[in-house]
Amino acid sequence: MKDKVKMKKIIDILAVCLGGFAFTAYISYLIKLVLWPETLTAVVICFAVMALTACPVIFHKKLSQVIPTKIYTALKIIYMVCGAFYAITFAVMCIYISNVNSRQVTPDDLDNKTVFVIYGAGLEGDRPGKALQKRLNEALELGENCPDAVYIVTGGQGDNEVRTEASAMKEYLVSHGISEDKVIEEDKARNTIQNITYSFEIIKNEGLEDHTVVSVSNAFHIPRIIMLCEKMGNDTVPALAEDPDSRFIFATLVREYMSYTKLLLFGIE
Repeated sequence: MKDKVKMKKIIDILAVCLGGFAFTAYISYLIKLVLWPETLTAVVICFAVMALTACPVIFHKKLSQVIPTKIYTALKIIYMVCGAFYAITFAVMCIYISNVNSRQVTPDDLDNKTVFVIYGAGLEGDRPGKALQKRLNEALELGENCPDAVYIVTGGQGDNEVRTEASAMKEYLVSHGISEDKVIEEDKARNTIQNITYSFEIIKNEGLEDHTVVSVSNAFHIPRIIMLCEKMGNDTVPALAEDPDSRFIFATLVREYMSYTKLLLFGIE
């Protein structure tokens, strides 16, 4: 009897801790969405996960009275297992990201036969936002060692943007000394898969296939780019730009988890 009571307490504690982790993850992401809005779908997912994780804890007494004991115990175990699955796979993703990011390209690895593919991010007005500026500055810094490098700036126009990300990126590079004819705009992509697809089409059409392709983005984004490039048969090396705001790293990783989940469920098509 004592063992059963002890096991019940352990299950209750684990369920609350694991559910609390998921709840914390998505409330942090929701706060990020308030500051930097994305899609309505992202907001709906946040509220759905928060409700699914919080309600069983908040209303556990009432639920235990309404639901038969065996079924309620089974539901608690399912809740705990789902929470454990989320926490473990989240940790695995973080390890993967850390491992990929340790393989960053260095200036000594590059020469004039280099193509920088700079991935778009949100604009602030008609100019690159903080994350995008970090990516552009990383490419500019690496490009100092290869003055004849080609820059592909990839990013279409978001629903809340006044121009394409690619046009703002090109303007930024040119204003920092890059020759206009060295910057190629890819202004149709609306997601990472399209960024890769359209950019590598440009590389093929421009006869740049013998060049080293350097993918430039923030640390949280690069591992997904590398994974997608490998799946799509494209060779690239990563260049990590600084993350714009360390306060939202956790929320950003929550968003990345959703992106990996989408890839797992729907593939790259």
